[in-house]
Amino acid sequence: MKYKYSVITSVRNGLGFFIRSFKSVISADFSGPVEYFVIDDASDGILRKFLERAKSDIENPLIDFKMIRNIEKLGVIKSRNKALDLATGEYIVQVDSDVILHKDWESGVMKYLEIPDTVAAGPSGSYIWPDWSNFNYAGEKALAGDYVDMLMGFFWVWKNLQPGEWKYDEEFGEFWHEEAELQFRMKRETGRRLIKCDQVADHLCQPSEWKASKDIWRQHDKNLAAVVNRYKPLVEEGEIRLENIPSRADEKSPHILSSHVEFGTQEIKFSG
Repeated sequence: MKYKYSVITSVRNGLGFFIRSFKSVISADFSGPVEYFVIDDASDGILRKFLERAKSDIENPLIDFKMIRNIEKLGVIKSRNKALDLATGEYIVQVDSDVILHKDWESGVMKYLEIPDTVAAGPSGSYIWPDWSNFNYAGEKALAGDYVDMLMGFFWVWKNLQPGEWKYDEEFGEFWHEEAELQFRMKRETGRRLIKCDQVADHLCQPSEWKASKDIWRQHDKNLAAVVNRYKPLVEEGEIRLENIPSRADEKSPHILSSHVEFGTQEIKFSG
């Protein structure tokens, strides 16, 4: 079967969130055949039992449910990549296990991906400002239809122009910004752009609820710096507007580290 969409979700435990995500995907409107990959990253028995009967809950004949089970925990990046090795859909739809997909999501995304010079779309996008101030990873200042530098990774859709080749860089491990690296790579290899779509997905687990050590958040920021440095030549050539990195301490969000960032001919450096 020729699939229009390959939907990919990696999950490890977290049954409460995942059930809501799963039900939203199987209830969503699709205009063509879908292969729905769920990668079970060595979850406990409760989630395993749910997944064993999940296929019987799918009534939409367009959805072909494909479960991949890891014998041992591999992490979200390697798990997604296992599905990307197999995905043949015209479009890849990345849906995290704590994301609710709106029923009419397609109408709010595909009108933007039909624009010839786009390669990927998502409901949240970031501008990175030239003076390195007001880093806006959530994309509150970007409007639907705006070209942006980065898309949030909890939900985004891309044209599967290089099946089996566009995968997440496992160097970034569990510390995020793997989606930024992949998005910049797509821009470099295609010359196409990222675009913010309509708000068609809800993220159940918000950053304010995340629990992590300062060391983890420091690595999180360094990963973004690594992406910037890797693609600096593209920035300087004007192909990617790389505009901002986290540079402030936010008392309301103590996980955001106080960092000093410089960009130009120098490497990005963090202090504090």
